[in-house]
Amino acid sequence: MSSLGIGIDLGGTKICGILLDEEGRILKRVDGSTEDPTSEERVLQNLFRVIENLKNDYSVTSIGIGCAGPDDFFNQVVVTSPNLPFIKNYPLQRIVQERFEIPTVVDNDVKTAALAELVLGKGRDFQPFFFITLGTGIGGALVSDGKIYRGASNTAGEIGHTVFDLESKERCGCGKYGCLEVLASGTAIRRFALEGLRGGIPSKLEGIPQEQIDARLIAQKAREEDELSRDAFLRAGYWLGVAFSSLVQILNPKAIIIGGGMSDAWDLMEEKVKEILLGLTMEFPRSYLHIFKSTHGPLSGAIGAALLGIRQKNRGVL
Repeated sequence: MSSLGIGIDLGGTKICGILLDEEGRILKRVDGSTEDPTSEERVLQNLFRVIENLKNDYSVTSIGIGCAGPDDFFNQVVVTSPNLPFIKNYPLQRIVQERFEIPTVVDNDVKTAALAELVLGKGRDFQPFFFITLGTGIGGALVSDGKIYRGASNTAGEIGHTVFDLESKERCGCGKYGCLEVLASGTAIRRFALEGLRGGIPSKLEGIPQEQIDARLIAQKAREEDELSRDAFLRAGYWLGVAFSSLVQILNPKAIIIGGGMSDAWDLMEEKVKEILLGLTMEFPRSYLHIFKSTHGPLSGAIGAALLGIRQKNRGVL
């Protein structure tokens, strides 16, 4: 019997679910909302509703879930999740598997996105590659020899929580100062733009309610030649270039693949990133590097989660 896997990308506000067959074809998609990310009961209700809608009329053989934050993959426990504060050493895999009586596996959402790029994207031809997600936060995963490199505690690739600016006064959600996430994420771009507005810098963002200003809107204004908005992305590009240079020197990847919601604004940062890379990286390893956007965009996490579930069911390995 052909395997059909449900894949879930569980975020703080949105739940993206797909049904995938063994050939990588998406048969169905269901989107939902967590409604209240602080409520365990509400989040689980909405997660279960998405899964129920996906499995209707199909004989589902596996469920895979990608969830933000560090997880103990080997014991299938989510350690913490920044956007779901009730998650602390949380047995999400057991809860879902017992509810649906379908083999279930849970992993970090960036690692599931990287798996999608490896199996069904351009990443399979550019190994080793580093997959980085740019959005509200920043995440990363390393793929080599056809596998996700996990490290001792499944936290390998956490580029977003690596400190690059030792002088920074901006505190990250992880508790440290100067992490890449506070320098180059969508949240950082928004903070830089708002600081500029408060400092009296002229901008097309003036007059827009603060709660409506986000990285997507700032990108729109940057393309309209708004200098403050363009500077916000150039600043993020500078720090991404610094981070990428370290990745190239330490890991020597054949590709850095850009995913996440902010990947749509890559064109606003690309030139600055490559300028910094040129200045900070040795020519020989840099000559092997390719940088490009992910194949599946915002569906990468759900697709990879479904693939992970199918693989675990078929091969009996994680």
